[in-house]
Amino acid sequence: MNPMPGGSKALLWVGAAALWLTAAPASAPAEPAEEVPPGPTKLLRYADISKDRVVFAYGGDLWIASREGGAARRLTSYVGDELYPKFSPDGKWIAFTGEYDGNPDVYLISSEGGEPKRLTFHPSNDIVLGWTPDGKNILFRSDRYSAPPGRFTRLFLVSPEGGMPKMLPIPRGDLTSFSPDGTKIAYIETSGIPHLEALPRRLEPAHCHL
Repeated sequence: MNPMPGGSKALLWVGAAALWLTAAPASAPAEPAEEVPPGPTKLLRYADISKDRVVFAYGGDLWIASREGGAARRLTSYVGDELYPKFSPDGKWIAFTGEYDGNPDVYLISSEGGEPKRLTFHPSNDIVLGWTPDGKNILFRSDRYSAPPGRFTRLFLVSPEGGMPKMLPIPRGDLTSFSPDGTKIAYIETSGIPHLEALPRRLEPAHCHL
């Protein structure tokens, strides 16, 4: 019997190697579900910054990362979108708008993760805007006191402990910011051309006065 030519031996080895590579399992581990996939990410939205961390919405969930950089960690993974996260002044809590039941409501979650706590229970749209400087109330806007076609939003405060929201004495309001001492707010009025107004105000437990 004639010996196998060298070229045929080479083809036999290449075929065997290809068969082994096809059958061998992939050596690279799968990406953990709690980490952002590698490569450029898109639509990182509604970021908020505390003293040492950043929270943002990505893919309908909330993620948190160090301000120094590094891997982001998923805070929420529930059905429905979580949007507009806002750190409490001490950075321990995050208020956000969740659409778990098909309706946007105000929720609260620890910045370390855990089960979100629902704070509002109204069929209108409740959108988180921030916190009072003392951390005792969460600010949100809602269209609960308006109706089509002239729908508009007003400003409300709700305690992190829950309870009935308190409406601020502002006819129409949207994006809002408190002064550092909490005695004034700057806000955009939701009528015609947006403009800024500043109103002196005082916060008391369960009350808000001009």
